[in-house]
Amino acid sequence: MPRISLLPRAWRELLALSSVALLTSPALAQEPPAPEKAPPPAEAPATGATGAEAPAAGASETLDLTAPPPAPPADPNENPYIPVTYERRGGLVLGVHGGLALTSASGTRVKFSLRDQTAEPGLAAGYAAGGWIGGSFTDWFTFRVGGSTSSATKSGLRISGSEVFFGVDVWPLVSRGGVFRDLGLGLDFGTGSASIVNASDDLDIRAQGGGFSMVRLSAFYEPTLFWKIHGGPALSYERRSTEIYTEHLTTLGARIVFYGGP
Repeated sequence: MPRISLLPRAWRELLALSSVALLTSPALAQEPPAPEKAPPPAEAPATGATGAEAPAAGASETLDLTAPPPAPPADPNENPYIPVTYERRGGLVLGVHGGLALTSASGTRVKFSLRDQTAEPGLAAGYAAGGWIGGSFTDWFTFRVGGSTSSATKSGLRISGSEVFFGVDVWPLVSRGGVFRDLGLGLDFGTGSASIVNASDDLDIRAQGGGFSMVRLSAFYEPTLFWKIHGGPALSYERRSTEIYTEHLTTLGARIVFYGGP
């Protein structure tokens, strides 16, 4: 049965020619070009720990084995060591003191049966002397250990005692300079033994203060004499006491001190 075409023959031929022209067109036969990619943004040259620019890509790199390694970054939390400096005092300390002593003591004998017999010669004049060894950390502080002795006579009785002590010296006004840097204060604690005896017979003991507790306050001025030797006047007050013995000792004299530094 013959096919019946709805389009006239002239239209069919026109459509066929148009299809052939489109298929053979060179513009349609080629694929559309791909869109061009934008070049990547230029990167900043990398820098190392020392701020030098990194070598460009493709450039030959050489390793210098003789160059010192870069210094590590400073730690802000690390405190650098600051050496201690001395201007007036420092290091090893060796000292002696001595002078005129005024003492007042009273006490009883050790035996309980003789406790009612009190020996009290009154204010007596004599001497006191001692020495010590220690160390100084700064211009305004030193510590020391040493010993001292004292003796005085009054009304045929001799008051004597000896002790060991531990103490500190401070110079609270050293920062003001001038004479103030050599004005100091001392504080000592210690123990020892004291007695009141007949001046002509040491075996005739009138009072004893064995194992007394001692505290001493002192003030002094010690400018530099020469080299590392300092010295000057000193005034001190000392109290010795036990259950059956009490003594008040005031000394006016001088002290001479060697300081190992500066």
